[in-house]
Parts: sequence; C-alpha cells; structure tokens
Amino acid sequence: MRRTQLIRSPRNRLLDLAIADGLLLGGSKLFIANLTGVVAVAAYSMICTFVIIKVVSMITSVRVTDSEENAGLDSTQHGELISSH
Repeated sequence: MRRTQLIRSPRNRLLDLAIADGLLLGGSKLFIANLTGVVAVAAYSMICTFVIIKVVSMITSVRVTDSEENAGLDSTQHGELISSH
C-alpha cells in the first residue's frame, strides 16, 4: 500500500519504506503525475469545447443580435412576457 503526504517525518523512515516521501521531502513523482493529468484534461476540454462551438456556429448563430438583446431575451428567445411589478 502506498501513501503520500505533504509533510513527512524522516524519523520512522526505516520502518515503513513502502510509504513514499512527502512532497516537501522530494517525493514529487505522484505530484508530477497528477499535475500532468490535470493539464491533459484541461487541454482536452478546451479543445473539445472549441470544436463544439465552431460546429454549432456553422449550423446556427451562437450569439443574439443587439436588437434582440435590447428587446429582452425572455421575449425574443422564449416568448415570455415580463410583468412590471
């Protein structure tokens, strides 16, 4: 079983060699692996989002016009009337 900790006391190091050192004592292998995964997922999400927006914008308009925004998006997009209370 392998555990990592941010700060680890070197006092019991000989007794539990299977436990990885903490990040502050040089055990950065797991941290680098997690950081690589986070960067990869963020890059993948940004690329996929960009592609989806481009495909949708080729089919239909993604933005509303200035006149629709000034008239109110509830009435122009959904047909809902806003009461003035």
